Amino acid sequence: LSPMTSWEAEMEIPFEVQLENKHVIGDQQLMAGVVRKGPMGHALNSSYQTRETMEYKRDLGALVLNVSRVVPDGLLVFFPSYAALASAETAWKEGPQCDQIN
Repeated sequence: LSPMTSWEAEMEIPFEVQLENKHVIGDQQLMAGVVRKGPMGHALNSSYQTRETMEYKRDLGALVLNVSRVVPDGLLVFFPSYAALASAETAWKEGPQCDQIN
């Protein structure tokens, strides 16, 4: 996530602590992929029409929970908007996922 100044400007959030290292990670340190369905079998489609359904939010939360159990140093999860993030966060706080994600 470098350069940080552009991220800070885009997100309109001041980062009080910043660390930028000039290095490139190896291929074995990055996994990129597409997850089409969550653990409960619901499509993980964050379109405007589907991202407000409880099935989508619960399955997305279950996926984040499952991945957080096997990724040792944390996750970086992007949402298409602040509204989508807030909606998912609210749903997760009402269910068991929020307490289980470390």
